[in-house]
Amino acid sequence: MGLKQLFFSFLLCFFLFACASRPPLKLEGAYSSWSKSDYILVGERHLNPCDHLIEAKVLDLLLQKGIRPVLGLEMVDVTYQKVLDDFLAQKISIQELPQKLNWDKTWGYDFAFYAPLFKRAKEYQLKIIALNIPKAILKKWTQDKKLTPYEQNLMPYFYQPPTSKQKEFLAKQFHEHQSFLPNFSVKINSFLKGQALWESKMAEQAFWARKKYNSPVVIYIGSGHLEGGFGLQKRLHLLDPLATIFAFLPKTNPSDSKTFNPSLYYYTCPETPHKRTFRLGLWLIKKDKSIQIKAVKPKSKADLAGLKKGDIILEVNKQKIHDLWQLHKLALKAIQNKSRLEFKIRREKEILTLNLEL
Repeated sequence: MGLKQLFFSFLLCFFLFACASRPPLKLEGAYSSWSKSDYILVGERHLNPCDHLIEAKVLDLLLQKGIRPVLGLEMVDVTYQKVLDDFLAQKISIQELPQKLNWDKTWGYDFAFYAPLFKRAKEYQLKIIALNIPKAILKKWTQDKKLTPYEQNLMPYFYQPPTSKQKEFLAKQFHEHQSFLPNFSVKINSFLKGQALWESKMAEQAFWARKKYNSPVVIYIGSGHLEGGFGLQKRLHLLDPLATIFAFLPKTNPSDSKTFNPSLYYYTCPETPHKRTFRLGLWLIKKDKSIQIKAVKPKSKADLAGLKKGDIILEVNKQKIHDLWQLHKLALKAIQNKSRLEFKIRREKEILTLNLEL
């Protein structure tokens, strides 16, 4: 382990209590057969650093047992499969990979969280499979727009619509998190269709990978696609009914894991509810109808710009900010364009304009 990774892990252990005195995963006893599963699904909260440590831990445990799985990534769409192949063939370095995958635009979450998985894949020559459908195609399809023959070819052969239980679950989740998703009332039906298409494509990709390579598939995916068991698990079961499926999920409330399920393991990591962070060094929360800065990382770009804990964000780049998702997209756009972000904030009774250089 390099010094950077060691230091990163130490910070997580010390400040987030992610590495308590007991091991983060207890998989003996009733869970001891998890590693023999055909599909191992590892759910993550994209912005939770501890969840990403668990993802790497699961892979390490398999490697220690001599199991060489295929890695399936929700984070990469199928049009980038050649990039993944070139990476494993030593044609692309780990430093070049984010740019070649257009990571900031297509996924957006910090690549450093996922780098350990790519490094292990290269070290052990594990196949990496892109799982999802390009977002542009998903958007066109959910809006009932005509797809080109090329786009049609990337659609799953077997689209599995959401069940009534999944619709109920997704609608509830969507309402609870609508502050992160603009135009909620207009997009709910498209959202439901899109989730089903997204999961149908991922299930199909994972199914074909298992058949092609005759190896178990470890799937790294947002935990929302696994909660309740009627997302990715159900779609995999319909495609591959005799396969065994085991899922890891972050424990998000005390009722989780009260009912024993031998194919589902809840791991414990610190929660970051209704909180978002950017590489800029900002921790943000939705408070009433405003976006408030919860914390600023010392010596970060946000700190150097003069942003402080408690500031209310009114505008960014002349656009009024109503939700965290809107701000997230503006930040990603600025990062891609290597431009600055102009923040208009309220600090107590003052209105200030601060420039954050990227």
